[in-house]
Amino acid sequence: MNSLIVKHILFLILIRIPLSVFPALPAKDAESHKTALMSLYIQAKQNPKVTLPRLDSLEKTKTYSKEHIDFFRSCSYHALSKYYMAMYYAQRVVQYQDSRRDTLLMKSAYTLLAESSVDAYHLEDAVRYIDEGKQYAGLVGDPVLEANMMLMEGEVYRRLGMIEKGYQSLRRAISLLSSSVNGDELYCRSRIMGYFMMYCIEDRRMKEAWRVGLKREEVIGKLQQIASQLSGIGEQQAYLYSKMAFLAQRLGKQDRAADYLEKFKQTPMASTVQGRLEINDYLLERGDYQLVLRHVDEYMNSVDEKDSLNIIYIRTLYQTSKAYQGVGNYKSAYEELLKLRQLMEVMRISSERSNLFNLTDFTRVMRQEYELRQAENKLHVRNWVIVGLVVVALALIALLVRIYSYWKVIREKNRKMASLIVELNDKNKEVLPCVTEPVAEVPVPVEVPAPVLVEEQPEVPEETPVAGEAFPSFNPHEIFRNFDAQVREERMYLNYQFSRDDYAALMGVDRNRFAAILKEYTHGNLSAYLNNLRLDYSVGLFRAHPEWSVSEIASHCALPSLSTFYRLFKEKYGMSPNAFRSNLAVKESASLSSEEQT
Repeated sequence: MNSLIVKHILFLILIRIPLSVFPALPAKDAESHKTALMSLYIQAKQNPKVTLPRLDSLEKTKTYSKEHIDFFRSCSYHALSKYYMAMYYAQRVVQYQDSRRDTLLMKSAYTLLAESSVDAYHLEDAVRYIDEGKQYAGLVGDPVLEANMMLMEGEVYRRLGMIEKGYQSLRRAISLLSSSVNGDELYCRSRIMGYFMMYCIEDRRMKEAWRVGLKREEVIGKLQQIASQLSGIGEQQAYLYSKMAFLAQRLGKQDRAADYLEKFKQTPMASTVQGRLEINDYLLERGDYQLVLRHVDEYMNSVDEKDSLNIIYIRTLYQTSKAYQGVGNYKSAYEELLKLRQLMEVMRISSERSNLFNLTDFTRVMRQEYELRQAENKLHVRNWVIVGLVVVALALIALLVRIYSYWKVIREKNRKMASLIVELNDKNKEVLPCVTEPVAEVPVPVEVPAPVLVEEQPEVPEETPVAGEAFPSFNPHEIFRNFDAQVREERMYLNYQFSRDDYAALMGVDRNRFAAILKEYTHGNLSAYLNNLRLDYSVGLFRAHPEWSVSEIASHCALPSLSTFYRLFKEKYGMSPNAFRSNLAVKESASLSSEEQT
């Protein structure tokens, strides 16, 4: 009987389900029900893809309560690294009214919410869930939940670049559980020590990570003595042995590294995709690059592209790049680093948009900590101010260098653009030989005289062909070609006195057909067509009369409004008239120099 009670307690610690959930069930049915829930939880962690369809079926039959179904869904999605969906279902668990009466389920949901939001880089949500979890832990007096929230708080500090504050949060969490004797607290302490080891490895504190790993091995040993069948111990052992193998290899303890590798292979996690990714760090350190690439390919084939915005995917890209570099495939290594950089930029933008520092509770805590330490940190702050000024100065220098480089690029671009414009102008003249070079003396456009009244002529009825007689042939292309050649040859676009009716009469069609033909062959109206010819003419004037001002050029091109000339010129050629003239002068001088040398 005592053995049965112990099993029940261990099960409740594992999946956080209180006995009050099954008040109406007989003892035998309650036992089978809880055993089924334990099996479902283990399946959600180890085989989530199979678990999710099964949960849908269980929800339809109402075999389990909706809060437990959603909790197991959240666990499954978290195991699949689909953190957004894990957050969604865990949040639903917290919002259920029945969950409020289930203390253990609420604590598990808050832990899962904080972990998923941090892993998904939703730091704003993470801060809110951590704060709610701390309040709930204080309300129910649970040190495990409080320690888990401190762990997630340390992770948020690290994402914000506050490394030492992150270490302090983890040390407080480990200290909170230092006197733990039950399996739940030992399990949580081991897990937090694992995070501490990971942070030390990231920050190149290898010896400190090794010391923490040895202590964690002792904690896991005690945990096995208390609850050897507790689910999750195998994962903790796998994580520990993979990290210890890596640290031993890095610290030159190859024999210890081989021992830890064998211990890792004996864990169930070693045969999973996640386990193979976990041992990749050791394999990279040992130089087994081909095996690393095989492990990465297995992960890439199993992960959903929509869930690539997470830490595991980033770590996998880094491992792939190192492996490609190790085998000498530097091109693939560079491509993986580009993917990594793009993903980090997306995560950075998402972090900035979260407006984390606008959260009242978080900023209030930060302000209080700053005020408490302000007196003793004055000298430290002053030194940082000096460093900040130096950084700002260097940033300004870098900005100036960047601006100068951009200026050079723009100048070279304008120079090439001016050359292209001149070449295009020359080609247009070759295609249209009727357009000659602008002469030295161009008549200045005169003011438009007052309109002359013309006697109204009686309307002449439009002739219609006799029955049986065909309409004269009409070729729009030929009409426009002749019209365009005459306008260019006689430079009619420089004459203010020509109206739309005059151009239509020149083409020999009515106004409506004139507009239709013009739009078909110029993709614009009459004003756009004339302005385009005037701008082409201005290029020739710039070349023939470099001494003229821009306003003179604009006036001789029938564009007396200087602002209009600037706008149209820049829209067509991508540079201002002044920039074009300066680059044209450089090109002409370079051409003269080359001709003299020749």
